[in-house]
Amino acid sequence: MTREDKTQTVSVTFDPPVPPGKTITIGLRPVKNPMYSGVYLFGVKAFPQGEKSSGRFLGFGRFHFYNGND
Repeated sequence: MTREDKTQTVSVTFDPPVPPGKTITIGLRPVKNPMYSGVYLFGVKAFPQGEKSSGRFLGFGRFHFYNGND
């Protein structure tokens, strides 16, 4: 796993690659809560092994944050 603060991305590389049809789950947790409560969405992309491609968009992940006043 690598994190790039400048582009706000997290990359996970599997060795060996995940075989087709296999389901994986990746859990993330925040280091610091955002200033405002709400639902924060992030895009999820997958890239095939050994290919230089733009990847395939898989959907959105979400974090839901509440502050003490909600």
